[in-house]
Amino acid sequence: MNTNAISPVDAHLDQVTVKLLTWKPGLMLSVAIAMTHHAMNRGSGQSFYPDEVAISEEIIQQSPNCIGLCYRNLAMAGIINATGHFRRSSMALHKASRGRKVFEYVLASRARAETFLKRNGDRAIPANPQKELAL
Repeated sequence: MNTNAISPVDAHLDQVTVKLLTWKPGLMLSVAIAMTHHAMNRGSGQSFYPDEVAISEEIIQQSPNCIGLCYRNLAMAGIINATGHFRRSSMALHKASRGRKVFEYVLASRARAETFLKRNGDRAIPANPQKELAL
């Protein structure tokens, strides 16, 4: 069985992009999957900040640079975009944050986010929130 077969979600992406969206297992992958889930749950056009994403305090303390790298890689892959806005991190959300500057992001491409999750073994694709039902 060819594991490199292109799924319908991948059909419009070239091979280089598909490889870019396939990450190796490890800490970065689990953090990036959590970030992607959060962005998809927020929905297109809804911004979020990194300190809102559910990441364990242990990971934040042991590998803080990994988290920033995940955001940059997701942005370079076209999954999320930085809005240019920032604020100080809320220590109430993550004690390890220490009030650092955090940038605001939005989901850039739901199709790329779905491809990223599927290509990296995550089959729990978040439903697309319907803007019409938001109050």
